[in-house]
Amino acid sequence: MSALLWLGNIKLDALTVRDMPTSRSWEWAEHKTIAGLPVLQQTGRASDVYTLNIRIHPQLGTPASILGELYAAGDRGEVLILQTGAGEQLGSYALTGVDVNRSATTPKGVLVIADVALKLKEHRPADFEVVQGIAIEGNATNATATPTPIDESRDPADVPPAEMVRA
Repeated sequence: MSALLWLGNIKLDALTVRDMPTSRSWEWAEHKTIAGLPVLQQTGRASDVYTLNIRIHPQLGTPASILGELYAAGDRGEVLILQTGAGEQLGSYALTGVDVNRSATTPKGVLVIADVALKLKEHRPADFEVVQGIAIEGNATNATATPTPIDESRDPADVPPAEMVRA
């Protein structure tokens, strides 16, 4: 059977994926006033959040081993590519939570079927970091020492490095 989705190296087939609700939100800063209601200022879009509801059953492998792979990916802080069986990449996501419901066990308590909710948060790679209004290419572990002024009126997360105006 071909995979419906891949999450990193974990295959999820059509019998496994139950649904995948998505949430998008926007961040707002709240400024208190002496009199009257607080003033709100939009600060940008938050990362999209997916809840991937799946059923792990013996046809995929043992639920304990698949849960072990998921827990290990979360413990390592891996960013996982979410990809369709046709090879279309839906983006990269951080696994931020795993909720497990032990749906069926053997008489000795061995997990046979587990309903699992995977919490995935959109990951945007850091092409540059902004430190006090200066864009530094790379990330904290391999940053270059070439500061570049950026247009502070735009959200740095929405500005591809190729569009940055170099002084």
